[in-house]
Amino acid sequence: MLGVANDVRKSLMLRLVPATVAMIALGYPGEVSTDEGTKWLWWVLAMIPFVYILWVLNGQLKAARGRESGPVASAIKNATVVLLVTWCVYPIAFLFPIFDETSETLEVIRQAGYTVADITAKALYGLMILGIAKARTAQENK
Repeated sequence: MLGVANDVRKSLMLRLVPATVAMIALGYPGEVSTDEGTKWLWWVLAMIPFVYILWVLNGQLKAARGRESGPVASAIKNATVVLLVTWCVYPIAFLFPIFDETSETLEVIRQAGYTVADITAKALYGLMILGIAKARTAQENK
């Protein structure tokens, strides 16, 4: 069983790491460009690996939820929703300065969006994973 889990982890890493690198590499030219059309082009291109990453993560979490029951399955479902929703803040926040390059307010909104997404997508999600582990431990100790 442990060998199967390791194979799944390796498979996920082989799919998600290159997709993550591609997403960042494709998003960066749009981030630093001053041309609106260029920003949109690179945003669209970066969204391809972004959507793929969310699709893979959603599938894996759905599979994990299917292997569990009760409070553990419910906690995994909640964590999946938080992950998907908070990750969607990033591409939306990226777009704000595109509407008006000279607006400092829109840049502040972008950075605030990134900050909110970072806190929820990392810290909150981490706490939710801790909650899943506690629920699973409680379920196993019954």
